[in-house]
Amino acid sequence: MKTNEQAYEDLLFERDEIDRRILRLSNFIYDVHNISKLSFHQKILISIQLQAMKTYKEILTARAADIKIYSSKNSK
Repeated sequence: MKTNEQAYEDLLFERDEIDRRILRLSNFIYDVHNISKLSFHQKILISIQLQAMKTYKEILTARAADIKIYSSKNSK
């Protein structure tokens, strides 16, 4: 079983990985050469994927904060 500290570190690692994916996808979107080659439906799907990753990142951040708060309460 993971300790709270390990779970916290895992969540931060996963959040950082999502950040890198968001950055790569954002760079792809803002590349005018690539975006002009995409169909309307592809652009919509990329937008949905980007929003989903941002939402997932927010969830990971909140879970990490919850673990930190829980750990600090239980260590007292």
